[in-house]
Amino acid sequence: MTPGTVNYRQFHISAEKLEPIEAMATGIATASSQQEVFRALLLFASYTTPGRAIFITLYTPSTGLRKCMYAGEIIEGDDGRRVIEEADIHMYPELPLNTSPQSRAILSGTFFIANDYDKSVAGLPVTDSGSDMSKDLPRSSLAIPLGFEGRTRGALEIQSPALSAFDESHVPPLSLAASLAVTALENLDLMERERAQHEATLRTLGLALEYRDYETKGHTDRVVRLSVAFAHALGLNDAETNALRWGAYLHDLGKVALPDQILLKPGRLSASEYQVIRRHTLIGIDMCRDIPFLETGTRDVIRSHHERWDGRGYPDQLAGDQIPLLARIFSLVDVYDALISRRPYKDAWPHERALAEIRDNSEIQFDPKLLETFVRVAAARDLEN
Repeated sequence: MTPGTVNYRQFHISAEKLEPIEAMATGIATASSQQEVFRALLLFASYTTPGRAIFITLYTPSTGLRKCMYAGEIIEGDDGRRVIEEADIHMYPELPLNTSPQSRAILSGTFFIANDYDKSVAGLPVTDSGSDMSKDLPRSSLAIPLGFEGRTRGALEIQSPALSAFDESHVPPLSLAASLAVTALENLDLMERERAQHEATLRTLGLALEYRDYETKGHTDRVVRLSVAFAHALGLNDAETNALRWGAYLHDLGKVALPDQILLKPGRLSASEYQVIRRHTLIGIDMCRDIPFLETGTRDVIRSHHERWDGRGYPDQLAGDQIPLLARIFSLVDVYDALISRRPYKDAWPHERALAEIRDNSEIQFDPKLLETFVRVAAARDLEN
């Protein structure tokens, strides 16, 4: 069975339908995840059709199977407000194409209306119909193909608890919504692949120092993991967490430009040598100047992770809240990992001793408001290790 070519039709948009279309288009255009795209589709379908539940399935030609990517239902409360209730998609197994409405839309490349849902799914698994999701069993449905690069790669199915709830007048706006959703999903996929490539590049840059200094081997990946755990505990959003993670990869990048006799010196540094070491934050920022996709927060981590709460850090002698938040967060992570790791000039400290040292430097080197959360996160990581 080969999916068909998607058949899009021109249609006239009536004035009363412009508002939900505008809201749907805005929701899809501003979506930052697949889930947000699918939720915008569900809301649009609930306002423009009698449908109350939605299933979105993507088909993989190489396996011949389709997978439920989203299942949701609109619940109306006593106050008239509409609430989205999402199903656990893991309850739906991957299935081959068959005679279900979704499959027919995928195979034909055009819409399929099931006026009597029971007849359309007779003999098929319950998990294929989604009828175990809602207390109101579906009585009819409308399936719209999702086309990628001119070929159907999935289907959007709207279900209603009423018989013969759908007709061809419902098809054009849903087809428009489906085409906008496909474009958004393709863009999100491209962005994710670009992000993954960026991530791999930044990690490689971060690891470059470890190939010069084997005593710090593993430091980059450790501080990245601990930074992300700390960010989650603090409730940082995705963009802030991403900027912190990338800063963790690149925080010591400037050290690759330092001479070996200073960077790898096993003993104490002289005052002049320490001044050379201090230059690595500015060198790192300079090296990253032409990387266009780095967020401000990432650059803050690179430049300011050696600033101190009391203003005696470097390179800018910032104090307190003048120090960017992500730099204050990473400072705790970086120092903790340095303390519990073996270095040319010291043995590894036990977890408890490292945390005691950090507590002693609260309000001197570290932001006291971050300390207790960090202690909990570090303790949890220590138990895992």
